[in-house]
Amino acid sequence: MSKKKRSALHTPPSEQKKTTMVDSTPLLPPTPEPSPRPNRRSRDQERAIHAYRAVEEIKEPAKRDAFKRIARRFGADVLRLGLAAALAVLERDNGGQGYLKALATAQITYWPGDSAKKFPAWVRNLEKATEYMLVTREVLKIAQWLKRAAEASFDEGQTNAQPNP
Repeated sequence: MSKKKRSALHTPPSEQKKTTMVDSTPLLPPTPEPSPRPNRRSRDQERAIHAYRAVEEIKEPAKRDAFKRIARRFGADVLRLGLAAALAVLERDNGGQGYLKALATAQITYWPGDSAKKFPAWVRNLEKATEYMLVTREVLKIAQWLKRAAEASFDEGQTNAQPNP
């Protein structure tokens, strides 16, 4: 036997390289350090907060009915007609201004303002298809939260809705 092999066999265990995890050290990786911003919210959480705040601002029962009616159908309108056409329907609808305001005040990528009147025109003037598709996806996500918030906040006792026979 060579000297190197003999010395490796006779070295104390504390000086040998550990290649196996036989000792009592844990097999899990070390715990990561906490993030520098532990209170940071996800975009979906921000959308939910925005939706519930927008719904809380509506006090009149007639406006609540219109908002809930629009919230239930708007996502389907966007998928069926496209975002620009669905926004045109909102502009034409009498009760659509509250819903349009809730959409326009949400944090949407590329949207520079917060005016509900300018939002549909801005969408129609988007030049790149990628921007239009991204804005459509974000509006659909916001619409989903607005629908959830309206259905959760406006129960049948708070609205003028008639029960279906």
